Amino acid sequence: MLGELPEDYRFVVAVIIFVLSPFLGMIITGISRKMTARMQHRFGPPVIQPWYDFKKLMSKEEVAHNTAAYSMAFAFLLLNLVAVFFILMGWDLLLVVLILGAAQLFIALGGYSGSSPYSHAGANRMILQIVSS
Repeated sequence: MLGELPEDYRFVVAVIIFVLSPFLGMIITGISRKMTARMQHRFGPPVIQPWYDFKKLMSKEEVAHNTAAYSMAFAFLLLNLVAVFFILMGWDLLLVVLILGAAQLFIALGGYSGSSPYSHAGANRMILQIVSS
């Protein structure tokens, strides 16, 4: 993706895109939700609704009492960031797919670390989706 840029600028542009990618993802998600609503003959949420959702999520108190769930969520976030960086640097796409698959496994392991039967059912469903794709 950034292969045509000089080597000096490639890393700087990759870092800028890396920092801006969450905001771009929120805008793309908002546009997608708006388009889905229009196809269903509804008005739908505003385009910046994912930002409102994120602000509300950050204002809630933490209820996870499991340190394993925190570590699995951090591993998921870290592996996704590494995958985005590898894509921006133009590295091997197969490696990116494997990293994203490992990230999904960490989320499933986080579901198994809880004591709720619903988190185990969700983790089982996620593992089945990973294996079937």
